[in-house]
Amino acid sequence: MEKRVIFQNRWLPYVLVAPQLLITLIFFFLPAGQAIEQSLMMQDAFGLSNEFVGLANFQTLFADPNYIESFKVTMLFSVLVAGIGLAVSLLFAVCADRVLRGGNAYKSFLIIPYAIAPAVAGNTVVWKPSSTSILSNYYVMRALMEAGLPAGIINFVPSRGRDFSRYVIPDKNLAGIHFIGSTETFQDLWSVVGEHIRTYKNYPRLVGETG
Repeated sequence: MEKRVIFQNRWLPYVLVAPQLLITLIFFFLPAGQAIEQSLMMQDAFGLSNEFVGLANFQTLFADPNYIESFKVTMLFSVLVAGIGLAVSLLFAVCADRVLRGGNAYKSFLIIPYAIAPAVAGNTVVWKPSSTSILSNYYVMRALMEAGLPAGIINFVPSRGRDFSRYVIPDKNLAGIHFIGSTETFQDLWSVVGEHIRTYKNYPRLVGETG
C-alpha cells in the first residue's frame, strides 16, 4: 500500500511550494517575457521611447552575414562541446565497466563528482578510496586542497574495508553513503547500517553503483 503524507491544513502545501514558484517566475519567466517583448520593439538612442516593429528586428538580424557566420560558429561550438563531453563520459564509463589497464583511474574520475558534491552542499565527507586506487585519489585530494578546500570538509581516509565498517559506519552522525564497487561489498554495507539503524540520528541514505 502506498504511503502518503497528508497535511492538516489544505493550504500548507501551496505555502511551502510558493517561494520556489515565485523565484522561478521572477528570475526565469519574467526576464524571458521581457526579452521577447523588447525583441519586438525599436528603442531610440536615449531609451526614452519604444516603437512596435514586429518581426523587423529579426529580419534585419538574419539578413546580416556577420550574424549568420557567428551563429554558425556558435552552433558548431555547442555541438562539439556537447558531443565531445558525452563521448568522453561514455568512454570513461565503458573503461570503468570493463577489466582494462588503468580501470581504477577511470573509476576515480567517475567518483570525484560524487565525493565533492556533498561537500559543496555544506556536508562533511569521509572519503574512503578503493585500496587499488589510493594514489590517484590522493592526488585528486591534494589538488582540491591546493585549490582552497578548507581542512576537515573532505576527510581522505584510506583504510581496510572491515576497519571502515567497524569504526565509521556505526557512527550515530552517519547521514549517507555513496558507493561504487562490487555488489557484495555494497550488500555488506547495507547489513552494517541495518544493524545500527536504531542508533543513528537520521536514516542514512545509501546509493550504490555496482557491477
